[in-house]
Amino acid sequence: MNFMKFPQRYLIVILTFVSTCVCYIERVGFSIAYTVAADAAGINQSNKGTILSTFYYGYALSQVPGGWAAQKIGGRKVLLLSFVLWSSTCFLVPLDPNRVTILVVARLLVGVAQGFIFPSIHTVLAQWVPPHERSRSVSLTTSGMYLGAAMGMLVLPSLVKFKGPQSVFLAEAALGILWSLLWFEYATDPPRSEHPKAAAAGFGESLLPTDASPKTKLEKGGKTTKIPWKKILFSKPVWAIVVNNFTFHYALYVLMNWLPTYFEQGLQLSLQEMGSSKMMPYLNMFVFSNIGGVVADHLITQRIMSVTKTRKFLNTIGFIVAALALMALPIFRTSSGAILCSSVALGFLALGRAGFAVNHMDIAPRYAGIVMGVSNTAGTLAGIIGVDMTGRLLEAAKIEYSDLSSPESWRSVFSIPGLLCILRFHCSAMAICFQFQSPLKPITFPASTPKKIPFLRCKASFSTTAATELEPVFTSVKSFAPATVANLGPGFDFLGAAVDGLGDYVSLSVDSSVSPGHVSISEISGSSKLSPNPLFNCAGIAAIATMKMLNIRSFGLSLKLEKGLPLGSGLGSSAASAAAAAVAVNELFGAKLGVDQLVLAGLESEAKVSGYHADNIAPAIMGGFVLIKSYDPLELKPLIFPQNQDLFFVLVSPEFEAPTKKMRAALPTEIGMPHHVWNCSQAGALVASVLEGDVVGLGKALSSDKIVEPKRAPLIPGMEAVKKAAINAGAFGCTISGAGPTAVAVIDNEEKGKEIGQKMVEAFLEEGHLRSAAMVKRLDRVGARLVDSVPR
Repeated sequence: MNFMKFPQRYLIVILTFVSTCVCYIERVGFSIAYTVAADAAGINQSNKGTILSTFYYGYALSQVPGGWAAQKIGGRKVLLLSFVLWSSTCFLVPLDPNRVTILVVARLLVGVAQGFIFPSIHTVLAQWVPPHERSRSVSLTTSGMYLGAAMGMLVLPSLVKFKGPQSVFLAEAALGILWSLLWFEYATDPPRSEHPKAAAAGFGESLLPTDASPKTKLEKGGKTTKIPWKKILFSKPVWAIVVNNFTFHYALYVLMNWLPTYFEQGLQLSLQEMGSSKMMPYLNMFVFSNIGGVVADHLITQRIMSVTKTRKFLNTIGFIVAALALMALPIFRTSSGAILCSSVALGFLALGRAGFAVNHMDIAPRYAGIVMGVSNTAGTLAGIIGVDMTGRLLEAAKIEYSDLSSPESWRSVFSIPGLLCILRFHCSAMAICFQFQSPLKPITFPASTPKKIPFLRCKASFSTTAATELEPVFTSVKSFAPATVANLGPGFDFLGAAVDGLGDYVSLSVDSSVSPGHVSISEISGSSKLSPNPLFNCAGIAAIATMKMLNIRSFGLSLKLEKGLPLGSGLGSSAASAAAAAVAVNELFGAKLGVDQLVLAGLESEAKVSGYHADNIAPAIMGGFVLIKSYDPLELKPLIFPQNQDLFFVLVSPEFEAPTKKMRAALPTEIGMPHHVWNCSQAGALVASVLEGDVVGLGKALSSDKIVEPKRAPLIPGMEAVKKAAINAGAFGCTISGAGPTAVAVIDNEEKGKEIGQKMVEAFLEEGHLRSAAMVKRLDRVGARLVDSVPR
């Protein structure tokens, strides 16, 4: 098995998907095997419900400890230990309904072991998966539950029939051990860049400090981060997730544990004779879960709908349709009708889950495993209550109606989860949950944005947006904004792109020692040349401008700036600081501003530092490629580069400073008509290539500037030789990034990009006598975002 060319994060997601699949094969398998064995032994429905719910007691007890363990020693290790423990238990324990004590202890052990799994998975995914892939990655992983349940329903009844109930335990143990071996062999902890600020948050860098990470200890002065238990447990957004999780799992666990009984005793059907149809409800969950993830990422990345509205839309549609299907289920008395109704119920439950399953990583990325543990405890309590109470309801119905074949026997069983799905909309926690723009999400567009966004328009000035003063949503936040490459070939001052894995961080907190309505810069790291005076600092200027837009007068803010970008590098250093600061202020007060207003706040900073141009600040905030159609009024056009197409920037930065103002002074004051026509045609080709995902055409247009680059290249020693070396080495195109001195080439293969970078470094040294460093980075599709937050 050779995974060398397969991205490691994809392998991690696939393995976590398989892990949830195996776990749910075990859960469904026990329900099927125990039901057969218990019925043969004459065990009543109430006692069956007690045994079936025992698993969830252990599962509930280990959720929060599981998150804590994943936080402390790493999700990868905890996940492996969990699988080994529950697999061993299944292998060793005999399935005898009359040996109640042994079964209770065994199910408690399996519950405890599996309770560590989902907090560990969320910890691992928060470390590995970038924000723009998060919805579909989490949906794929959780959909393994449903595929596992479907496979269990399809295969295990036949296994029970031919080999007996005990064979199910042995098969489940074998699957668990096999997965453990695969995880041990192929799973790794996420790599860290040699430079602590070099990796964009949420992609290739751990957001969760663990004891297993000596680097984190060094950065924190040898101390591990204290977990803010009180703030987590009293956080209203966390409780909103808890409400959703309880509702979802109540319905899921009732159906998972009692649907086989409904088919056999409620409808008088044989599971073996139902064939593959009995797996359809769970297979439908698998399909709808992945549809939900793909739809969510599409709506967000294509900017059809804001992140918050996307989550609300999927959550609302999913739970309402599921509620109606659940309450209608007892009406259907045929095999096909019951399968259809239960498939709709479970499918739309899975779709609704896409509206809240990612939020654990959204609202507290550093403590994703712990928040998952807290919310999943609620989901597990739903299993305890729902599964046990359903057994009691059925036992009472059996006494009243003499058997369980009548619809009345099952009406309350399915009406309760249906009503829960509807009633949760009246919980105040749900209203609160979606008031906040979650961390690590792309910044939302204003509510007035049309479905297809032709342009983002706003006046080229800013004014107060909030009529009344806002309260802070968080005590403190930390934001990240990526590097950018601008002046892309013929796209001078109107076309730029965000670069993944490089950028600046801004930490912002409410500080009573700072005068209300003011910003104080308490610390700057990564550069000794920047002023701590907020009126003369890019981050400070943008923060103040954003505060004015939000009408913040009663709170003082303390700001820390961590520079990951060198000054005068041509990588949008000033724009990254401004973008991170603007986003931090906006998120601190509930994310009330749209991207157009945030760009204006950043432009206020750019105008004072390097000139009124948005081709750095716009992509730094919005991510991807951005076209500036007009400056008066400001009109921004996101250019969506296809998701399935690879694009790598080869960035080579020499030890040479090229101040923007100096490089602008070299520009021509007059342009000949032939050059004007040429550059216009190449700018059009560049935009078309971006939209089509044509990297070759993009590179060709990138290298074609006849107006700006010919004037600037001679000011950077060796630049012309560097461009020639890049093209000769196989680059599709090369130009100056921003005002320089960084040279940027484009390619569609990372390894080839490294070879090109080496040739460019050699050319800088030989022809320009400058030492330089090369990096190969992807396109950042997300833009500025939060990477940490502390709720009030």
